[in-house]
This record gives sequence, structure tokens and C-alpha cells, in this order.
Amino acid sequence: MEYHDNRKHRRHPSTIRCVEDMAFTLKQWQELPISRERDEVGCEAGISSQSCLWRLYNLYGFDISRDLTYDVMHTLALWVLKKYVHMLIKYATGNGKIKDLDGALQIVKKLSPTTL
Repeated sequence: MEYHDNRKHRRHPSTIRCVEDMAFTLKQWQELPISRERDEVGCEAGISSQSCLWRLYNLYGFDISRDLTYDVMHTLALWVLKKYVHMLIKYATGNGKIKDLDGALQIVKKLSPTTL
């Protein structure tokens, strides 16, 4: 499952999904050839591949849209951290400070949570 525009969805949640609609969209997505259209349908529906959890839906009626817990706190932190790490590397590369960045990363790598 991909989480696009996580910050936007945190403030303005999308409509509640129905598992039957999700299953129908998944079937349509699978029938599309690998192309931009398939990517767009998958992005809109939150599909990146067929999860093995769909077996539980087929066997027991497991509702993927309501029976799972989404860890927004950690997902949001990963997106924000990724953005700022990319910005830091771009800044360091553009200003000739890549050696300083490498040095700082070596120091951070040596530290353990108990030494902070």
C-alpha cells in the first residue's frame, strides 16, 4: 500500500473505502497492461501490487480497509525525514561540503542511544 500526500490526508482524510469497491478496482488494475494508466489507477486507489491479504478477504471476508491499523505517525516521519535528508545531500553536494557531511555521518554512526 502506498501513502501519497500523507500530510494532506492527515488533515483532510479521504472518504472511507468499501472493501468491495477496492476489490473491484484491484481487478481492473490487474487487467490493465503495465503503463502510465495502470500507475494512475494504482495511485488513486492506493494499489502498488496485489497483497497476500486479499486471500483473507476471499476466504473469510477480511476487510482490508477497516481491519488494519495504519501507523500514520511512523509513515509521516519517514516521508518527512526522507525529504530533509535529500535536501541535506543536495545542499552539501552543491556547496562542496560533502566531506563535512560524510564526517558528521561517521560521528552519528558511532553514537549509540546510550551515549546521548
